[in-house]
Amino acid sequence: MNIFQELPLRSAAALLLLAAMPLRAQTIVNGDCEINTAGTCQYNLANAFFNGFMPNVTAYGGGNEMDIQQNGCNYGSPTPSGQYFISLANSVFGSPGDEIALDVVPPFVAGSTYTISWLEQANTQFRPLDTLEIGVSDVLGSFGVRISATQPPDGVWIARSATFTAPFNAPYLTVRNLAPFEAWNFIDFPACAVNFDLGNDTTICVGQALVLDATTGGGTYLWQDGSTNATFNVTASGTYWAQVSNGNCSFTDTIDVTVATTLSANLGNDTTLCTGQSLLLSTALPGGTYLWSDGTTNATLNVNATGTYWVSAQAGGCTYADTIDVNVVAPPVADIGNDTTLCTGSVLVLDATQAGATYLWQNGSTAATFNVIVAGTYWVTITAGTCSDVDSITVAYQASLIIDLGNDSTLCNGSSITLDATLAGATYLWNDGTTNSTLVVNSTGTYGVDVTLSVCNGSDAITIDFIAPPAPYVGADTAICPYDSLVLFANAPGCTFVWSDGSTGPSLTAYPAGTNWVEADNGACVERDSMFLSSVPLPVIDLGPDTSVCEGEVVVLDATQPNTATYLWQDNSTAPFLVAGQAGAYSVEVSALGCSSTDTMQLDVGLPPDVDLGNDTLICPGYQVLLFADAPGASFLWSTGETSAAIAAQRPDTFVVVATLGPCVRSDTLVLFFNEIDCDCPLYAPNAMTSDGDGINDSFAPYMPCPAEEWDLLIFNRWGEVIYKTSDQFEQWQGGTLGKVVPDGVYVWQLNYRPLHSSQSRLKRGHVTVLH
Repeated sequence: MNIFQELPLRSAAALLLLAAMPLRAQTIVNGDCEINTAGTCQYNLANAFFNGFMPNVTAYGGGNEMDIQQNGCNYGSPTPSGQYFISLANSVFGSPGDEIALDVVPPFVAGSTYTISWLEQANTQFRPLDTLEIGVSDVLGSFGVRISATQPPDGVWIARSATFTAPFNAPYLTVRNLAPFEAWNFIDFPACAVNFDLGNDTTICVGQALVLDATTGGGTYLWQDGSTNATFNVTASGTYWAQVSNGNCSFTDTIDVTVATTLSANLGNDTTLCTGQSLLLSTALPGGTYLWSDGTTNATLNVNATGTYWVSAQAGGCTYADTIDVNVVAPPVADIGNDTTLCTGSVLVLDATQAGATYLWQNGSTAATFNVIVAGTYWVTITAGTCSDVDSITVAYQASLIIDLGNDSTLCNGSSITLDATLAGATYLWNDGTTNSTLVVNSTGTYGVDVTLSVCNGSDAITIDFIAPPAPYVGADTAICPYDSLVLFANAPGCTFVWSDGSTGPSLTAYPAGTNWVEADNGACVERDSMFLSSVPLPVIDLGPDTSVCEGEVVVLDATQPNTATYLWQDNSTAPFLVAGQAGAYSVEVSALGCSSTDTMQLDVGLPPDVDLGNDTLICPGYQVLLFADAPGASFLWSTGETSAAIAAQRPDTFVVVATLGPCVRSDTLVLFFNEIDCDCPLYAPNAMTSDGDGINDSFAPYMPCPAEEWDLLIFNRWGEVIYKTSDQFEQWQGGTLGKVVPDGVYVWQLNYRPLHSSQSRLKRGHVTVLH
C-alpha cells in the first residue's frame, strides 16, 4: 500500500508544477499482508488467533471470525500482489462484522494530504454484495473517520485508490464491511519493490553538473519538470524529485541542490588612484586559500602603485580568480579665495576653473563658477581623472538695513502712533528733518526715514490717515415669546461687525433671554451697542400622562388658565376642556399675552375580555368538571382563589371567574348541581383540549362510566359542518379533520346515546375549546 503527502509550494511561479508534487512514500507496516506465519488457508479465526499469525495487523471487530486466505485455496481468485490476502465477513444480517487496523509508520499528520491504494474483490456465493469501508483512526479498536467506501466486484480483483486529508494525527488505517449488512469481501495491499535514493542534499560549483539517477528494474519515471527519463541533469540550484512507479506501486525521493553562485573572487573594476592613496584588494571566501600576483597568500593585498594585480582562490572544492588594473596619477589643486564679508544684496563669483577638470559644488551644481548671494560656507571639489581636491570659503553678509515702518494705516481721530526705525549703531534722518530713531504721528500725512549703518543703508515711508468713529444702534431692550426670535441690525454703513455670538454679518437673529451686542469697525475705530431681549411667560398646560380606559368610559381633559386665554383643540373646539372617549391623540393650543403653548395626550380604549364558562352543568360524586375561561391575554381570579385560565371542579357549587384585560374587567358564573337520577350513569364532557403532546387534555370525548347501547357523537365547526363523527364510545377526537389539525377555536358537539338497560335515548350538546 502506498501513501503520499503533498509538498508545500516554494514560490508562486512554481504553482502549476508543484501543486501535486508527492512527498516520500510512507510505510504501512505489513501492508502487503505477506508477513505472516500461516502456511495454509485459515478460516473463522478468533481475533486473538488471527493476531498471532500476522504482526502489525490487529483484528478487533465483533465478528470474531477473521480469515487469512491463500491463493488457490477455496474462494477468491489469486491476488496479483502476493500469496495471501484477508477476508472480512458479516455472516448474519444485523450482527457485528470483522474489522482490522494496520499500523502506519510514521503516523498520518492532521491537515496533510495522502493517497492510498489497495486490491479488493467480493464473494457473493455465500453473502450479498455490499460496501467495503476504509478509515483512519487514532485509537486502536475504533474505526475512526471513513475515507473510502466502495463495492468490490464479485470474484475479480480490482485496484482502488483514494486521496484524503488527515482529519487528525492517526497511527492506524482501518478496514471493515458496512454494518449491519451481510457481506464477504477480500482485501490485499500490494507489496511495493520500488526503492531508490537520489542522495543527500548537496552543493556544486558554478559550471558543474550533477546527474540524478533513479534507475530501478522495470520502473517508469516522472521528474519534477514532467520529464520521464531514468536520469536528470542538474545545473542550477533548486529542489528536485523523482517518482518511480512499478505496477501498482510508486516511490518518491527529493534532493535539494545548491550551486555556489554566491562565492566569487571579485577584485572590483579597474581603477585609478591619486598620488598618496592606496587600495585594499580583498576576496575573502569561507575556508578559502589564496595566491596573489606578488606571491603572497593572505586574504588581502594593499596596492599603491600603477600595475596589474590578480588572485587565485580555492574554496569548497571550487577555484575562483580575478584580475584588476590600477593606475596612479597626480591630483589637481583647488583655490576659491579667502573668507570675506559682503553687504546684503551683493553678489560674489567663486571661480575654480582648471583645464580638463570637472567640478562639484556644495549644492550639487557642476559649473566652473558659483554665484554667492547669501551668507554661508561654500566648497568645491575639483576632479581631474580620478583625482580630486577640495577648497572652501565662508562668506558673511551684513544686513542691508531693511527698514519697515509698517503698512499704511487709518487711525481714529484723537489717537497717535509711534513710528520706530531703531537699529543698533545706526543714524537716522526723517522727512521732517528730525534725527531720532522714532517719530510720533497724530495727523494725516506721509512720513519717511533714511537709516545708515556702516557701509549699508535703507529707507521706508508710510501714509497715516485719521477718521471719525462709527455709531452702531441695535434698538431698545424688548420682550418676545420664548420660541420667537428677533433680527437685530447694526445700522452702521461702511463698517465690519462682530456680534455677541461671534458672527460677522450685518444682522443677528436673537433669542430670549440675554444681552446681544455688536461691535462696528470702520477700519480705524471700533464702537459697541447692546440690547437686552427678554421672554414673555408661556401658558402652562398639562393634559396628564397617556392613559387607557375601557370601552364606554370617558376622560375629561382640562386646559383652563388663570388668566385670559384662548383654546384650540385638535377637533377645532375652543372650550377650556374636552370630553374624550375614543382612542387617539388629543391636543390643545392655549394662547395668552400673544404667546402659545401646546400639550398632547394619547388615549387608548380597551375591549373587555369575552369570558364564558358555558351552561350550568351536572356533577356527580367522584367526578370532576374542567372549567375554562376562554379570554386570550387576560388574567383571571376564581371564586376559589385560583388564578389559572382553567380549574378542575369536583363538587356542586357556584363558581365565579373575574377576567381582567388591560383596563377592562368582566366576570361569568356557572353552577355545578347534583341530580341522583342522572348520576346513576352521568355523562361528562370537558370544555377544553390542548393537543400539544404533553399527555394532559390532548384529546376530547364525552365520558360515561357505564356502557352504552347507542353512541353517535358529532363535532361541528363554526359554519355548522360536521368535521368528526364516531359510534365508538371509547374513541377520542384528536383535534383534526381530513388529516389536518383544526385551528384554535370553539367547536360544538352533539351526542345521541342510550345507556345499557335503558329504554330511552338521550341527546346532549355542548362546546369544546381547542388550544394547540
